[in-house]
Amino acid sequence: MHDAKPAVVRLVNISKQYEDEAAPIVALRDISLEIGRGEFVAVMGPSGCGKSTLLHILGGMDRPTRGEVWLQDIPLHTCDEESLTRVRRTRVGFVFQFFYLLPTFTVEENVGLPLLLSGRNHAGPKIAALLERVGLANRRKAMPHQLSGGEMQRVAIARAVIHEPPLLLADEPTGNLDSENGARVLDLLRGISAESGTTIVMATHSEAAAECATRVIRMKDGLVI
Repeated sequence: MHDAKPAVVRLVNISKQYEDEAAPIVALRDISLEIGRGEFVAVMGPSGCGKSTLLHILGGMDRPTRGEVWLQDIPLHTCDEESLTRVRRTRVGFVFQFFYLLPTFTVEENVGLPLLLSGRNHAGPKIAALLERVGLANRRKAMPHQLSGGEMQRVAIARAVIHEPPLLLADEPTGNLDSENGARVLDLLRGISAESGTTIVMATHSEAAAECATRVIRMKDGLVI
């Protein structure tokens, strides 16, 4: 049973269709889903099955064609763009396959960016503590080009959780990493979920990565199967 914990995200009959000149592309088909606080959910399925679209809708980066999307008490499906931006900055963390660190910012500046954007400039001790947590305290002044792939992804994770969001979305977070660094990133995600109660939804092709989750959702052709 997955309803023992209060739902952090809830989808009700979600469908997503993209218009195309040839024919409409249906990315998601009538999905209903609840994910509770502190769950670490892996979403699996072949390329094109709708995993990334599902994450984008959960995080307010895309809108459903039909249905309801709730993040805690916020109906994302009715929010205007300004409200969605505020939700993304305060309640959602994002980790992607390609890191997306700002090349002219140091490690600590990249990690502190979400706080800077929300007007919280005096967060030095918090950034330092989080860099210690992800094993990069000695790299705080380094630039992204000086880091390994595994280090860059750990910086990206620290940046994603610095503002303590209730929801962390990870899209193929180990896709560009070797097995050793991938395992380290997964251990870090699992620890964050367990220690802080952060809900994590991770899209992945990897069965090994999915084994780290507390729940696995499998998708095919826009459906949860």
